[in-house]
Amino acid sequence: MTTPRPTQPEDEAHGGVHGILKLHFRVRSYEVGQDGRLSPVSLGHYLQEAASRHAHDLGFGIAELARQGYYWVLTHLALNVIQRPLAASRVVVATWPTPVVRLSAGRQFSVGTDGGRPVAQAASAWMILDKRRRRPVRASQILARIPQRPENPDCPVFSGKLPALESAAHEKALKVRQRDLDVNRHVNNVAYLEWLLESVPANLYHTHELSGLKINYLAESLAGDTILCRCTRQSTAPLDFLHSLARGADGQELVRAQTRWRPRD
Repeated sequence: MTTPRPTQPEDEAHGGVHGILKLHFRVRSYEVGQDGRLSPVSLGHYLQEAASRHAHDLGFGIAELARQGYYWVLTHLALNVIQRPLAASRVVVATWPTPVVRLSAGRQFSVGTDGGRPVAQAASAWMILDKRRRRPVRASQILARIPQRPENPDCPVFSGKLPALESAAHEKALKVRQRDLDVNRHVNNVAYLEWLLESVPANLYHTHELSGLKINYLAESLAGDTILCRCTRQSTAPLDFLHSLARGADGQELVRAQTRWRPRD
């Protein structure tokens, strides 16, 4: 009698080989958009889960840093979307740390189907903040023993400041919900991505899809804040948008971003 093979979990990690974590996901029905394909917001959640899982495996996760009086803050994200898989597809997210530059720790991602077709590439920059002083600390001292790999030049980590949005052609006001908060009781970084996409013209979604973005995270927001989501097309590239998210109460800019769009197939 043949012994049945154990069922594979829906999400499964294969970790740590040469400093790379590979995390496997199955695209759930609630993770797709109107076209039945993996939504950019769900892809953002995959990246966040992979980064969190790998940081924990390396000994520098959220809980580990909290015990030392520190916490992670995402400052920059760049994403290139190559194709979006359908519901029930299996997706593999690979992630690895890149060298610390000044106060920023880099992390890159490569996303593909389990059949090897590319889905996306991403790069992020993070700071470690002192909880008591709410000031950045030298990440290189805390992360000295983490195995680091060179950057993938196809989607490099960036740490510059995106251009300011001078005037907005589109604006939407959204209120921070309890579900938008992370364990530090600040708005989760993927919620900002969701709000950026909410601010573009509605008819764009019927004819185009997101092909890439860059985000600067500038300040935090909390439950109950009203967020003004503004954007406008760039005059030199009609399928590129500049975005700004600001707190309604005091006008504090929270996020700057650029998004790129392409016609749907």
